[in-house]
Amino acid sequence: MRFLLITVSLIFLLSTAVRAQNRLICGDRDNIVKTLNEKYSEFVVGRGFGNNNQMIEIFASENGSYTILTTKPEGYSCLISGGENWRSIIPEKPMDGPKT
Repeated sequence: MRFLLITVSLIFLLSTAVRAQNRLICGDRDNIVKTLNEKYSEFVVGRGFGNNNQMIEIFASENGSYTILTTKPEGYSCLISGGENWRSIIPEKPMDGPKT
């Protein structure tokens, strides 16, 4: 869980730089997800909620392609980033149990 929170925070920090350099691709979430599924064989591998209740999702395929998608509560989504060589990892757990 902590790994996912750190990842989501990093995505938000990096997304500002991405927006400054590239035009975002945005649209209806259902249409974008359908394209990711059918054209790129990418499916959700992680999900969390960030600022303003925006949902952050990571889609990945078995061949290593991935896409990071952010969605507003009304269902309007934007592609934040994407790439190749996605590798799923198992987060390290503390040896002495959860910290409170």
